[in-house]
Amino acid sequence: MTMVYAISNIHGYYDKWEHMLNLIKLKTSDDLFVLGDVIDYGPEPMKVLFDMMERVNVYPLMGEHEYRFLNFVKDFPVKGAMSDFAATLPKD
Repeated sequence: MTMVYAISNIHGYYDKWEHMLNLIKLKTSDDLFVLGDVIDYGPEPMKVLFDMMERVNVYPLMGEHEYRFLNFVKDFPVKGAMSDFAATLPKD
C-alpha cells in the first residue's frame, strides 16, 4: 500500500529527521511532502537537505526559514562549488 506523509519544521536536526523516517518506515513507493522549515536551529541542516535530495519520493516546499535565508544570501558573490558555500557566510 502506498502511503502519503507530510512533515514540517525539521530545522536542521538530522537525528530527528532520520528517526521520523524510521518511525514511518518510508518506502520508495511512498510520498513524503516536507512543508518547509528544513533549515535553522539544528546542527546539521545540510545533512538533512542532502538526504532529502537523494530521495526521489521526498517533495520539499519552501518555508519561512528558507525564504529568509534566500533573501539573506541572494546578493552574495559565490564562486566555486556549492559545497563551499557555507564557508562564505559570516560567522555571526
